[in-house]
Amino acid sequence: MTQPSTQEQTGQPKTEAGLKSQKAVRPQPTNFDKEPSKIAATVGVPREAAYLFFRDLENLPSFMKDLKSIEVISETRSRWTVEIKGISATWEAEITQDIPGEMIAWESVEGSEIQTQGAIWFRTAPENLGTILNLELEYKVPGGKLTELVTALSGESPAALAFTNLRRLKCLLETGEIATIEGQPSGRDQDATLIEKH
Repeated sequence: MTQPSTQEQTGQPKTEAGLKSQKAVRPQPTNFDKEPSKIAATVGVPREAAYLFFRDLENLPSFMKDLKSIEVISETRSRWTVEIKGISATWEAEITQDIPGEMIAWESVEGSEIQTQGAIWFRTAPENLGTILNLELEYKVPGGKLTELVTALSGESPAALAFTNLRRLKCLLETGEIATIEGQPSGRDQDATLIEKH
């Protein structure tokens, strides 16, 4: 997965994040699949700033829904913990592609409780007005019967999850905080003008 090179810019916002997980669940064999989805948004920060923020994986729980913590194990490997309705699951992920200022791709390691992969691309917006982000997410939850975790995850498609995460990232990069607008139609309508599915 590649995107054309674009002009480098500088800057590096920082946000602390990461919470401890609670009780864990290990789903049974077979698969619960979700189709991948790619969502795009324009944020009002330089491309390099957006890349550097995302590349510091410990920043991700500050905007990724249900992601409670990321523990960086090495330059390319990390341990992710999600918690949904008091149920948690942990897996390790590997960065599979990292083009500074342009894109980052990752996927869970073989045998993980939750099989997931994703990628984000960074492109300078027209007239140098911010950065266009393209976020793609895909996940697969093992589970012979629908456990509480699988049931919770089944309520949100990768498209909805990517939309939510990208909206939260946009708010965080531009304002330093995430506005709480879930459940407010006006907020959703406003987001629709900023973020679209590709």
